[in-house]
Amino acid sequence: MDPFTTKGTWWVPGDRRRRNATGTITYSPQTGGTLDVYGKRLDEDSYYVPLLHGDTERGRATLLDCTFETASMNQFSSSSGQTFSCQVVVDGAHIRRDSVLGEAEVRVTYLDEWGRIGRIQPLGDLRQGRRDVGQGFYYQRAPGFMATLTDGSMVTLGAGQQGKFGVTDASLAVVHQFDVRLTTPKTLDELLDGYVRPLVDLLTLLVDRPSSVLCLKVAKRPRGKKQLVPPYGYHDVGLRTTAEPSAGESLPLPTQIIRSDEFAFSEQLPKWFDLAAKLGGIRGLVFGLRYASEMSVENRYLNATTAAEALHRATFESKRAEVGLKNQATEDWLAQYPKEERNLIKTRLNQYINDPSLADRLTELVNKAGIAFSSIVPNPPEWVKLVKNVRNDLTHQEGVPKVRVTSRQMYVLAESVALLVTICFLVDLGFTPEDLLDRLLRPIRIRVLKDEIRAIFPASA
Repeated sequence: MDPFTTKGTWWVPGDRRRRNATGTITYSPQTGGTLDVYGKRLDEDSYYVPLLHGDTERGRATLLDCTFETASMNQFSSSSGQTFSCQVVVDGAHIRRDSVLGEAEVRVTYLDEWGRIGRIQPLGDLRQGRRDVGQGFYYQRAPGFMATLTDGSMVTLGAGQQGKFGVTDASLAVVHQFDVRLTTPKTLDELLDGYVRPLVDLLTLLVDRPSSVLCLKVAKRPRGKKQLVPPYGYHDVGLRTTAEPSAGESLPLPTQIIRSDEFAFSEQLPKWFDLAAKLGGIRGLVFGLRYASEMSVENRYLNATTAAEALHRATFESKRAEVGLKNQATEDWLAQYPKEERNLIKTRLNQYINDPSLADRLTELVNKAGIAFSSIVPNPPEWVKLVKNVRNDLTHQEGVPKVRVTSRQMYVLAESVALLVTICFLVDLGFTPEDLLDRLLRPIRIRVLKDEIRAIFPASA
C-alpha cells in the first residue's frame, strides 16, 4: 500500500463508554501506521490497544496492534493527546480480530523480475479513449501458474500489464502477483502467518534477496458460488515492511539461485507450504539475518546455529530411546530418588540423554546438503568442529575459550551455517545437491562467502 496521511474519528469497537478521539493516521511501509489523536483516552492505561476503528476522509479504516507511545495531558479537560504506533492498517473496511477472509492478492519485492510471465498486448484504440478497459488506464491479466495446497486452498501466480496514458507521456509495466483463495476462511492474523509470510520467505529463498510485501489486498469470500467479487470488495492492508513501495533494486537473471522457469510451481509450491508449516519460526531465524543488518555478530551466530538445530529436529527422525525401554540398571538407579521425583527425572532424561550434539546435527545436515555444500566449504568435518566450539564458547562460557576467532570470521561462519540451512530447504523442495552445485554460485554474495570460508581453512582449500 502506498504511503498516505488522512484525518478521521477513532474509537475502540465495543467500548460501552463510547469514547472517541479525532486525529490523523500516517502510514508508510518503513514505519507502519502512526496515529496522533486528541480526545478521550483510548488505551485504558494498558499501553496497548489491539483494535481501533475509524471513519476517515478516505473511508473506513481499521488499525491493529496499536502501542501507546506518548501522551499530552490537559489539566483543564478530561481529553488528552495520544500517539500510537500501529503494525497493521486496513484501508476501506472495519474488521474485527475474528473476522474471516477468503481471498488475498499479494505483491512482493522481486516478484516481477523473478516471475517473468505475460506479454504486452494492446487492447482497444487509444484514439477512441480505450472504452473497453477504462479511459486513460490499461490493464490485462495474463495466464499464470496455479498450485493446490494440502488444505485445498489455491495459489496462482499471474501477470498483467498496467499503466497510464496521458497527453504527453505514457507508462506501461508488467505486474506480477499471487492470488490466494482459501478453502476455509481465515482471520487476518492466520492469513498473514499461514499464507502471506511463506510467499515472502519463498522469494527470499529463491532469489537470495530479502523480499517484502509491496501490496496486500484482502476480501471476504463471496456468498454465492457463482458470485464474482467486485474490485471494491478488496481492501488494502498496510504492513510494516523493509522495502520501499517502488523497490527498484536490479535483480538480473544470473543472480537468482532458482529462476521461475526452474521452479515447478504446481508441485514445489505445496511442498514449500507444508515445509513452512512444519518449520514455523525456524524460517525467521534464517531469513531474518538478511533483514537485520545491524544485528550483533554474536546474535547472528546464535540465530544461525539455533536454526540449524531446530531444522534437524523438525526434519530428521528422532533416534532417541525411552528410559523405560532401557535395562534394569536404569530402574535401579532411579529407585534411589523419592517416588514423586522419578517421573520428572525420567522426563528430563528422555529429553536429553540421547539428544544429538550440535556437531552430530550439523554433520547430518552437511550430508543432506552433499556436494552443494562441500563445494563451498572445502573441509566439512573441520568446519563442523569449529562451528561447534565457537557456539559452545558463546553459550557455556567455560573458562578459557576453546578457539579464538575474529568478528569477521564469526560473521562468515554464521553465514555459512545459514547457507547450509538454505540448501536443506531447497533439497526438501525436491532439488538435488547436484542441481544446486552451479546455481548456488549465481549470487555474488555466495561467491564471496566461498572465498572467505576458504581463507579460514587455507590448508584444505
